[in-house]
Amino acid sequence: MFLDNEEEKELTELARKVLASLQTALDNEDFSQIRQVLEMAQNAPKGSLGRNTDGMPVALKKKLIEAISWFGAQGLPELIGFIADANEEVAQMALDQFEQALSDISLGDRERAKIVSLASTVITDSDALEQIFMEISNMRNSVAANTIFTICQDGTPEAKKLIVGTMELVTGEDIKTVEDLAKWAAENPDGEFDEDLYGPLDTD
Repeated sequence: MFLDNEEEKELTELARKVLASLQTALDNEDFSQIRQVLEMAQNAPKGSLGRNTDGMPVALKKKLIEAISWFGAQGLPELIGFIADANEEVAQMALDQFEQALSDISLGDRERAKIVSLASTVITDSDALEQIFMEISNMRNSVAANTIFTICQDGTPEAKKLIVGTMELVTGEDIKTVEDLAKWAAENPDGEFDEDLYGPLDTD
């Protein structure tokens, strides 16, 4: 995988082995191998991947994001951790790829809901959360409401705060509590043709 000279100098021999394994996984089009390489990098001993950092070098993080993004929606859970990265460039790159993969038309709204809910338990950046929560407005009423309930219960403090605005966006009403949302969901059941639009509710 191509790196410029400065990026190359930053990497240790172990980091280069990680990149080589990453390239092999891409050549094999094997996402299970990508996961193994990611785990290898995340569990590497402190200071073993970068010459000037105790953590994972930015260049290596970017290459991992790039590789994960090749697999579209399949790599959504793996991108979430990078969205929460302290490096703004890494976090934005991961968010861009996450949003692109999440827009995959083959994903049903229940699949999107699981990913959005998972992201809310990790991400603390308000701008990133706002962008991700926009996906809830593209879900049928029951799934949208259940997603919001889950975020209210399990999300980061930032997610719990921001989801209130999403309640109003989804319902089009001045709703700010889960009790009012539950009432709205009961009064606004899923539409007759929602299964055609979003897929069956009993799909796991």
